[in-house]
Amino acid sequence: MRKGLVTFVHIPKTGGTTLHNVLSRFYPEDICRHVTKVSEPLRDFAVKKAATPSPFLIKGHLGINEVSGIPGNYIFTFLRPPVARVVSHYYFLKEQPTVKHYSYLNSPGTSIESFYALKEKKDIDNCLVRYIGGEHETPFGEIGEEHYLRAAERIKEGIDFIGLQEFYNESLLFLAEDLEAPLPVYRIKNVTRTKENVSKATLEFLKEANKWDIKLYDLARDRFVERLSKMTARQQRRLKLLKALNKVAKLYPF
Repeated sequence: MRKGLVTFVHIPKTGGTTLHNVLSRFYPEDICRHVTKVSEPLRDFAVKKAATPSPFLIKGHLGINEVSGIPGNYIFTFLRPPVARVVSHYYFLKEQPTVKHYSYLNSPGTSIESFYALKEKKDIDNCLVRYIGGEHETPFGEIGEEHYLRAAERIKEGIDFIGLQEFYNESLLFLAEDLEAPLPVYRIKNVTRTKENVSKATLEFLKEANKWDIKLYDLARDRFVERLSKMTARQQRRLKLLKALNKVAKLYPF
């Protein structure tokens, strides 16, 4: 495994739960810290771990400002097309009886647009910019160009690897190489069970509401596709093997 500190910034509904399962096989509990709140203080802990050669993983829904700019800390995250991510997240929330607005979300008159109008769930409001730029305190609906630019700069210089859900196998292959890990065989976890057809009007609404996320995603995707175009013959063979192993993995629980 890669020496030193590795940090996974898990953005909701981007394939992160599946990745957590993969990472748990590489980093057992004694060399891993799982974070569930973006407000959790981490910097002193991260600085200490980054200064030691022993492998250690910090992962979860964490505040990137707490772990960025630390020498020796390898930071990575995964992204998903923003509109699809928001739709998935909305229907995921409808399945969670413990969430704050569960009853409202499942009321007959509730729509994605009406849920937005509450202005309470920031994970559906330019969430990629918030997580990558560290903009969690920015009020709902107020993410703008300045926030996007900070997040874009971090994509270019402050994050070591960005995987894409739409190229999941390829992303895991690149990540495993960076982490000096075995082929990351996986089974898909935490899939939203029910999704209704979303109207064209709602999709247009989501595009406008998350326009800075879309712009940021396009930047990250262009950079990923460039790396993809440079795959070696060996990487292509390993990718083919990974896809075959993952087909078999679907038949067995782990």
